[in-house]
Amino acid sequence: SYSRVYRGCYKETVVGIKVMHEHDETAVTTFQKEVAILKHLRHPNIIQYMGSCMDPPHLCIVSEFEPNGSLYKLLHKTATPLTLDNKIMIALGTALGMNYLHQRRTPIIHGDLKSANLLVRTDYHVRICDFGLSTTSDSRGLSEQGGTVEWAAPEVLNGSPSSLSSDVYSFGV
Repeated sequence: SYSRVYRGCYKETVVGIKVMHEHDETAVTTFQKEVAILKHLRHPNIIQYMGSCMDPPHLCIVSEFEPNGSLYKLLHKTATPLTLDNKIMIALGTALGMNYLHQRRTPIIHGDLKSANLLVRTDYHVRICDFGLSTTSDSRGLSEQGGTVEWAAPEVLNGSPSSLSSDVYSFGV
């Protein structure tokens, strides 16, 4: 709700540009946390961070661009049928990306894992994106933020902090 993603060009490469439209204190803090996390992530199933502009009001994140869009779009806005192999590729890619986040020295809780935040390539490989609600977990594996209601774990809906387990629940949804 704080941003919009545009297709652009950076050094002769087609990129996605996430532009922040809100500039209140909460939005800027969220943006800074997202950049801080993305800068350190390198995995085939995580969107590739390429750079950012952090000079308000020009706040944006530049990343690789996936022209096919999200899994949500693929499931709800196209007539493309998914084969069992396609579904397995999507589930495996998502699981590998989440495992990478959760197995880091300081685990990262995505906090908003949902089909709209899974970009699907033409070969059905997945890139997890939108780390706006992500945070590093504390020693108990907990985060203070939750994600989108439809994908949130019951304990998060009841006011408990997000955790590695609630990310897994969102993956299941």
